[in-house]
Amino acid sequence: MSDRTLTGCRRVVTGLDGSGKSSVMIDTMKRDVQTMAALPGFRWLDLWAVEALPGPVSNGDLADGAPIFPGTRGAVFRIFEIDPDTAEQADLYRSPDTHPLMNDEETLDLIYVMSGEIHVVFDGGETRLTAGDTFVQQGTRHAWSNRSDVPCRMLAVVVGGEKALG
Repeated sequence: MSDRTLTGCRRVVTGLDGSGKSSVMIDTMKRDVQTMAALPGFRWLDLWAVEALPGPVSNGDLADGAPIFPGTRGAVFRIFEIDPDTAEQADLYRSPDTHPLMNDEETLDLIYVMSGEIHVVFDGGETRLTAGDTFVQQGTRHAWSNRSDVPCRMLAVVVGGEKALG
């Protein structure tokens, strides 16, 4: 992957061969980077997904067709990248009252910032994350604002949950 644009990732997946021995079943460049018009400047690459935990141990490729947010017992493993805010987004993205992408999905998001920096906007304020930081998001309202001049790349495991807060 380049430092500027998420284009793909080598993915190595093990499984059992025909004789029951562990071996590499998938070793490919995964390049199906996804985007959505409602999330301008946001790209993601699903690396693995399960519909329910405990997840199946199989030889299949479970990344194809992964949901954006997993179901209550599911999980998604992905890399995502957020471009710098545009001039039009800059003011909107600084407040939870005006940020159009504030969300509070019932998920536990385990995030590692790989490169760049990002502000996480909450109802009660915001916090800045930089490369090497981790972030545990527990189903609370939040949105992203990239106030730097380079994309921010993050690695995430998004686990479906049930709200216990509030």
